[in-house]
Amino acid sequence: MPVQKVRVHHTITKTKNGIIKNSGKSINVILLMQQTEEITSPVDIDTTTSGFTLILFNDAHHEFDEVINQVMLATGYGYDKAESITLEAHNKGRAAVIAGELDKCLSVQSVLEEIALRTSIEVNA
Repeated sequence: MPVQKVRVHHTITKTKNGIIKNSGKSINVILLMQQTEEITSPVDIDTTTSGFTLILFNDAHHEFDEVINQVMLATGYGYDKAESITLEAHNKGRAAVIAGELDKCLSVQSVLEEIALRTSIEVNA
């Protein structure tokens, strides 16, 4: 499936190592494709759309309550929703935390990563 260019307000370019460059600032984003292929030209992504999802990955280094509290702090979610996200990450290896504009995902991601939780931001297809 070829990568399509979309309307651009901020240009983001995928580099060879999979890091996305945005005006000199690096962010981790996984581009979802149906098949593996190397991107040889820059990919433009409209960062003002709601086309991004923040993913939390399971790890063996944090207690459940610590992760739940950090998810609550980062998102403003109540205990039950934060617990549900934490349990999904634990049981399935990953869980969607929030979907929306890139800036919102980056803001939540930075709070989660304050305690070294593993996250990534995916571009929705």
